[in-house]
Amino acid sequence: MPPRRALSIVAIAGALLVTACGGSAPQVTWNLRDSHTKADVGWKDSLDATSLSQTVDVTILLPGDHSATIMAVREDFQASGDQLTAVAVLYPPATNDEGYKQAKSVAGQWGLSTAALDEWHQEILQARQHGQPESQVPYFREMVGVPLADGGPIPVATIIQSSDDGKPFQLRLEFQWT
Repeated sequence: MPPRRALSIVAIAGALLVTACGGSAPQVTWNLRDSHTKADVGWKDSLDATSLSQTVDVTILLPGDHSATIMAVREDFQASGDQLTAVAVLYPPATNDEGYKQAKSVAGQWGLSTAALDEWHQEILQARQHGQPESQVPYFREMVGVPLADGGPIPVATIIQSSDDGKPFQLRLEFQWT
């Protein structure tokens, strides 16, 4: 078994064990205020992209005294050399109604336009009205903000469909440096 896959399996098992035992998720802080390097998030290999499927309570410190504290179920990183180009976290799956409220709150926090989110929500409501499955409504919608400071990052929230039929909504919050 490849080392990365073994690490992911161990991380998932650990997260499930912590959850099953009633414990809290591990707490992680990424300080990206002054730099955005692989070392700032504890990334040690030479790959240009990596994902960790683990539940963590992550605090992200960003330029301009911005910060986010999120219970994340997956963390994605992209880099060019040692410099991070994107850091993303996936929120836990939610019902469409819970997810809509969550996404509105995140959009408000980061100054994101909610036009695409509101359009998606209207399509969900129309599907309900007509007795159609909500899963037939396309989920992929992006909300893009403006740079948080000179040099970035730019916040981007994306609505995606989870694999949980009871909780089909999932929100991905990403910070991109250009």
